[in-house]
Amino acid sequence: MIQSLKLSFSYFTNSVISLLGIIVLTFCFMKLIPGDPFLESKALDEHVHQRLLDYHGLNGSLTEQLLTYLKNVSSFNLGTSLKYKDLTVIEIIVNNFPISAQLGGMAFLASMINGIFLGTLSAYHYKKKGDQVFFFSSTLALSLPTFFIGTFLQYYLSFKWHIFPIGRWGSISHAILPILTLSIIPSMQIAKLVRVQVLQIFQKNYYISEKLKGLPPISIYKNCIFKNSLLPLFPFFGQLGANLLTGSFIVEKIFAIPGLGFWYVQSIGNRDYPVIMGLTIFYSTLLLGFILLSEVLQRLLNPLANTKIS
Repeated sequence: MIQSLKLSFSYFTNSVISLLGIIVLTFCFMKLIPGDPFLESKALDEHVHQRLLDYHGLNGSLTEQLLTYLKNVSSFNLGTSLKYKDLTVIEIIVNNFPISAQLGGMAFLASMINGIFLGTLSAYHYKKKGDQVFFFSSTLALSLPTFFIGTFLQYYLSFKWHIFPIGRWGSISHAILPILTLSIIPSMQIAKLVRVQVLQIFQKNYYISEKLKGLPPISIYKNCIFKNSLLPLFPFFGQLGANLLTGSFIVEKIFAIPGLGFWYVQSIGNRDYPVIMGLTIFYSTLLLGFILLSEVLQRLLNPLANTKIS
C-alpha cells in the first residue's frame, strides 16, 4: 500500500512538471506565430493598436510575458477573451464544459458497453464468420479519421435520409450522431483488448473447471470472464480519455455543438491567445488526470504493477 502511494505521488509530481512544460511550450510556440490578434482590423489606427497590445500585455519580451502569465495562472487567473471582451476564460469553461462533459461521458459509456459486448462476442465466435466480420469492420473503423466518420454519418443520416437533426445540441435525437461518431473508434479499440483477454481466459484452468461442471453459460461469464476481461482496460483509460478529448474538438465543430471543443477550435481561428492557453491548460489537466486515474486503478487491481512505474 505504501509503495503504491509512493508511486502514485511520484506520478502526480511528474504530471505537474509535464503540465508546466506544456504551458511553457504552448506559450512560446503561440508567440512565435507572426502577427497578433488585432491585425485583422485593417482600419485600426497604429496608436490604438499599440495601446491594445500594451493593455493586454502583448508588448513585453517573451520572458516577461511568460512570467506574468505563470503568475496569473498560479492564482487561477486565465485571463479574458480578446474576441469576446465580456467573457473570462474561466466563464467560458464553466458555461461550456458541461456540454462537452455530457458528450464525452455518454461517448465513454457507449464505447465501454459496445466494446465489451463486441469483444466478448468475437471471442466466443473465434475463427468463425462472426469473428472475421469483426476483424474486418474493426480494422476499417480504426483506419478512418473521426472527421470522415462524422461527415459520412451526417450526410447520409441527416442531409439525405433526414433521420437525425443535422447539428446543434438540446435533445436525445441531437446527441445520437455525435455520440456515435465519437465512440466508434474507442469501441473497436476496447473490443480488440477484450477479445484478446477473453481468448486467454478460455485457456485458464478455472474457466475449464467451471465449464466441466456444466454450469449455464451466463454463470460462467459472470464468474470467470466479465471481471477478468476488464483488467486490460484500466491502463487504456488514459488513451481513451485522450481520444475522447481530441475527438470532441472535431465532433463539436462538425455538428455545431456549443461545447468547449467548439470554443477551442474557434479561438485558434480568432488567435484568441488567452482562450487558447486557458483551454490548453484545462484539457491537459484533464488528460493527465485520466492517465493518473488509470495508473492508480491498475495498481489497486494488480499489486504486481506496484513494483514498477508504467
